[in-house]
Amino acid sequence: METKILNTVGMAHHLGISETRVHKLVSTGRLTAHMYSEQGQLVPKQSLDSRQGQGLYFTEEDIAAYKPRKAGRPPGAKDKKPRVFKTHQKMAQNA
Repeated sequence: METKILNTVGMAHHLGISETRVHKLVSTGRLTAHMYSEQGQLVPKQSLDSRQGQGLYFTEEDIAAYKPRKAGRPPGAKDKKPRVFKTHQKMAQNA
């Protein structure tokens, strides 16, 4: 059974972001990565393991599990009352 595996460059290209951003997503835990052990096995990356230059690899499951945040207004922001500045209130009272 063959599994599709992408490295950091391939994952960045797949997601349309930079390699640095991929590393940041992995370090914050929003994206799961794997690395090769000394025995040559693909193992999940430990969150405390931050060796620079160590290749990160992503499986099909990692790619499918990642859900990017939606851009735009935060939930509930539209329901808030519009902000009225004090200067506007004073001008309305003087009119």
